Order: sequence, then C-alpha cells, then structure tokens
Amino acid sequence: MSKVRTIDDYYATVFLHRYHKDNPSKTGERIEIVVRIPEEAAKILFGSGRRPAMISHKIYRRAARIARQTVGMPQAPWAIEGISVVESTMPSDLPETSGFQDADGSEGWIYSVKSGVPRPPPALIVEPGTA
Repeated sequence: MSKVRTIDDYYATVFLHRYHKDNPSKTGERIEIVVRIPEEAAKILFGSGRRPAMISHKIYRRAARIARQTVGMPQAPWAIEGISVVESTMPSDLPETSGFQDADGSEGWIYSVKSGVPRPPPALIVEPGTA
C-alpha cells in the first residue's frame, strides 16, 4: 500500500489518558495524537469503499491502536486508556516525520500533552432494552 500522503487519506484525532494505576483518582496526562490512515487502508476499513457519515468501529479501533503504538506502552505503575476518537483533517503544522509508522503506512504524531488532568469517568454502557 502507498505510504505517500494524499488529500484522500483519513485523519483522526485520538485522545488518550495516562494515569497512575495504583491511584487512578490522581491527575494524569491527556495526550492528543493525530493519526493518518492511508486512503487504500481506509477504504478497506470502510467496507463500502466510501467514507461513512460516522466513524465506524473498525476505524475507531485502528486509530486507537495506532495512537497507543505512537505513545508506547507506559512503564508500571502507569497505565493508559482511550478516551475518544474523532474525525479530523491534517493539521497544517504537522511534522513531516511521524512518531510511529505501521507497515500499511498508517502514522501517528503526538500533537499535545496536557498534565494535571483528572481521569474521566468510565463510559456509560446501556444494554438494549434496559433503558
């Protein structure tokens, strides 16, 4: 697959939270990662070959995985968890060299790190028919 950046590549911004595993209520870091998925790889993940109106589960998982690989595995007692993945565009100030590149050309850049951020509450999962 092509590793050359094109206007039709898929970009997502992923937010991760790095926190102290033994003291999760202590503040941690919110890490913003820009992820690029090459056009060919994105079309495979889309299934239909065209960009969906919402981020699909496959795109979400792929972008989150690239973001985690960009940041790297934290050393104990630190842990990292995904907060959100949102569709985005390529920032104009994105460096030429990424922090991580996968075999299919997907890339990740650590865009910002903000310290002193409380751990977000766990996602609310509602089972069908229980609400």
